[in-house]
Amino acid sequence: MKEKIVRKSGLNRGQRRLWLEGKSLQENGFTVGTMLQIVKKHNCVLLTVSSCEDFKRIKIAGTDTRPIIDLNGKWVSEMMGNHTHFRADILPNQSIDIYPITPKA
Repeated sequence: MKEKIVRKSGLNRGQRRLWLEGKSLQENGFTVGTMLQIVKKHNCVLLTVSSCEDFKRIKIAGTDTRPIIDLNGKWVSEMMGNHTHFRADILPNQSIDIYPITPKA
């Protein structure tokens, strides 16, 4: 079953930063050292567990008790546009889909 979480994006050197860490990742099977394939789209980013070296990948950082996914840079700012928050749809042991959102007031 998908878990949906909402977080506020941060800034790093003037560019948007998306940060996921801890319990949400750990409870869904995303552990330190897991390689994730990155598929960038105009309005979202898809992270999929993958050992294939033919694609752009990142490795989950952090510690055994606090895994961390940190995405930042110009491409993240372009994807986020004017949105201040993002929603991460986590499918256990498989994928994380990240979408920019504007929270309801």
